[in-house]
Amino acid sequence: MSGKNAGLVSVGCYVPGKVVDPRKKAKLVEYLRGTLLPPEYIKEIEETGKMPGYVETNYDGWESQPWFEEWLNRMPKWKRERDPWSGAKQRTRVPHDPESVRKSLVPKLRDVH
Repeated sequence: MSGKNAGLVSVGCYVPGKVVDPRKKAKLVEYLRGTLLPPEYIKEIEETGKMPGYVETNYDGWESQPWFEEWLNRMPKWKRERDPWSGAKQRTRVPHDPESVRKSLVPKLRDVH
C-alpha cells in the first residue's frame, strides 16, 4: 500500500459519547480534517464537543424493544435461565460509517443524522 492511500484506520482508546477537552477540541478537529474520518463524525465533535456514538444499556438496546420477549423465548432454556448477556451490562456503540448508512435499505435510527 502506498503512502498516498494511507489514512486514519482507527482511533486508539476511542470512547463513544466521551466529552472532548474544550481546550483541545479545535486542534483535534483540525487534525481530523486531514484524515479519512467521515466529515459527519468530525462535525459532531466540533458541534457537540463529544465523540460520535453512545453507551447502550441492556434495557436501552434490548429489554425495552417490542421484540425482546420473543427473542428471549426463542433462546434455549438453559441460556434463558442463565445470564443471556454473558455478564455484559452495557455496550459502547460507534455509529456506522455515514456512507453505509446512506446506502442501507434499513438503517438503524440512531445512526441517521
